Amino acid sequence: MRLTQTPMCREMVSRETVSRKKLHGVLPAIIEIGFFGLGILDLVVANAIVCSEAYLKKLSNARPLKIRASVLGTGTDRDLDGQDIGERLAKQAYEMAGVGPADISLAELHDATAYGELHQTEAMGFCPMGEGGPWAETGATRLGGKQPVNTSGGLECRGHPIGASGLAQIYEIGIQLRGDAGNRQVDGARLGLAENGGGNIGVEETAMCIHILEKG
Repeated sequence: MRLTQTPMCREMVSRETVSRKKLHGVLPAIIEIGFFGLGILDLVVANAIVCSEAYLKKLSNARPLKIRASVLGTGTDRDLDGQDIGERLAKQAYEMAGVGPADISLAELHDATAYGELHQTEAMGFCPMGEGGPWAETGATRLGGKQPVNTSGGLECRGHPIGASGLAQIYEIGIQLRGDAGNRQVDGARLGLAENGGGNIGVEETAMCIHILEKG
């Protein structure tokens, strides 16, 4: 599995802690959820190798991850209070994997905006609907918390290369499950969830995919 960014993109990606004072100093007219709360569109090349268990036996020095669930679905033109696409597909993914939200060690969630991460923690069942903000404030989603989310920095930090964003999430889950994430390693990571969605139909995404990977 490989993720490669162009030199220009590497300059744009930041894992700095940005204070409110610095934010207003750079863009005084913007609200906090603005500039630094949006994923920067960039160019990335990404790939992953998917193979059968039979073929895997032919390989040497492989460090495989098991795909416990892989779900792709489309949105609906639902009412605002209807079931969210994320809720619907997450239930399918958990059923396929034979696990529940509490079993997930870490997650990479689509956060093209800062609100996106909060909403998806709710949709994935990590906390009740409407409680994403308070859940994050408890520290549960931080590195070292109960259920770390977007240890890669997410789209806001890493950038948003559209088609490659999903594989960037898989890459992060992969290095976490293999214990190769360095100073952002999640201790004891066994199961990782990646959620990626895009487009708009009514009040939700046009399409979404959810993958659950297990340490090999």
